[in-house]
Amino acid sequence: MKRAKKSLITSEHEISRLKDAIRNHWSIKNNFHHCLDVYFLQDASHKIAR
Repeated sequence: MKRAKKSLITSEHEISRLKDAIRNHWSIKNNFHHCLDVYFLQDASHKIAR
């Protein structure tokens, strides 16, 4: 797993609210891609990536 360092400028003072906002942003994208994976049967592939 790769790690990346990000710098943010924000007026938010509570780190927990900022963390939740970032996590919620990515959950929208992840949920959308999950729907696409199911629709196009990408998870049904039985090939093994090497």
